[in-house]
Amino acid sequence: MTPPPDRRPSMTDVARIAGVSAQTVSRVLNEPDRVADGTRERIRAAMRELGYRRNLSARALKRARSETIGLVHTGVSSYGPLSMLDAIERAARGEGLATQVAVAGLDPDEARAALGHLLDYGIDAMVVISTHEWMGEVVRREALPIPVVAVEAGNTGSGRISVVAVDQYGGARDILEHLYARGYRRIDHIAGPVDWFDGRERARAWRDFLADHDDVTGRLHPGTWAPPAGADYVERYADDLPDAVFVANDAMALGVLHGLWRRGIDVPGRVAVAGVDDLAVSAYACPPLTSMRQPFVEVGTRVVDTLTDLMAGEPASTVVVPATLVTRASTLGEDAQR
Repeated sequence: MTPPPDRRPSMTDVARIAGVSAQTVSRVLNEPDRVADGTRERIRAAMRELGYRRNLSARALKRARSETIGLVHTGVSSYGPLSMLDAIERAARGEGLATQVAVAGLDPDEARAALGHLLDYGIDAMVVISTHEWMGEVVRREALPIPVVAVEAGNTGSGRISVVAVDQYGGARDILEHLYARGYRRIDHIAGPVDWFDGRERARAWRDFLADHDDVTGRLHPGTWAPPAGADYVERYADDLPDAVFVANDAMALGVLHGLWRRGIDVPGRVAVAGVDDLAVSAYACPPLTSMRQPFVEVGTRVVDTLTDLMAGEPASTVVVPATLVTRASTLGEDAQR
């Protein structure tokens, strides 16, 4: 017997169809390993037949928690922040947590308003994607009364704020070590905006690398994250190009490749190019682009794990997730696999 069409299926309805108790249905939802395989599959089949969905609001009320986390970002439409936002939301959903998203904008006052807006919803904890350094400062000054995980490169956790981030510095060093091993000694860097955590860490890695290698020289060129910044770099230095260019993201690196192509300059025969992000299009660039792949899915999982640890009373921590170097023809030339 199915429930009337004007009523959502209940746990009791599932139990009736599956021929078990409501307690057994609850156990499948909360402790599935404690239920025999055959019984568990029969209950899940009944759920599918009825279109049953667990009532998270009722569960939250029973636990005296909202089962909701706040997710704050600046609203910047760059690849990295949007990919991080998607990965964290999916990881939270996988743990049965709802997300309430607020856009902080690019103004500290608007960011403070966004934080307060989420607190008004009674969220249990908060994740802040701190793309900009000022955003990290706002979060710390507000002294939020709930656990917080900040996604920001180069900082450490303290108090009630844990930090989870991709190892931007280490990933950039891996690219530079790769270029050095290929024999490149004049390595320029097209940097990201100076107030971004990720851009700061990648530029710091480049400066440190040059300081550690007396036989390496290079110039730093300011960038914007957008392809025209890469093309502008080529226009500026066309008569004095380096051996290689380490670009702070793939979008600008594609601009570099385009600028070099327009001038008929061989890559990597005359200039090698490497970027960061490993965009889906980067493998199809001409030539295919060497890049640093960011593990967004893993970071999303680590963010939610770290947040639940804080909610359980664990101390603040710092989690750094390594990036992966993906080498292609833009630095390997004929040594690249086709």
